[in-house]
Amino acid sequence: KSSRKRVFKVVFIGNSGVGKTSFIHYFCQGQFLTDVCSTVGIDYQMRSLIVDNVCVVLQLWDTAGQERFLSITKHPCRQIHRQTHPPCTTYKLEG
Repeated sequence: KSSRKRVFKVVFIGNSGVGKTSFIHYFCQGQFLTDVCSTVGIDYQMRSLIVDNVCVVLQLWDTAGQERFLSITKHPCRQIHRQTHPPCTTYKLEG
């Protein structure tokens, strides 16, 4: 194992129901959730990877996509955005 470690904070943003929580859970846990409740406020999961002999820790932040939770996520998101890498915008394609 490497003694070097890099931490990346990635914030997922998007409307409610587009799959932010499902994607993060699948990436971190390896299981796809079929029955997911809406995120209230903000939540995160972490996954560690080894890339070029460097331990990379991904903090994947899951934000609520519903407008009624905007006041809950507004303040914590500002603090996270100051220390984060570019956000990951998640959206649903419909035909």
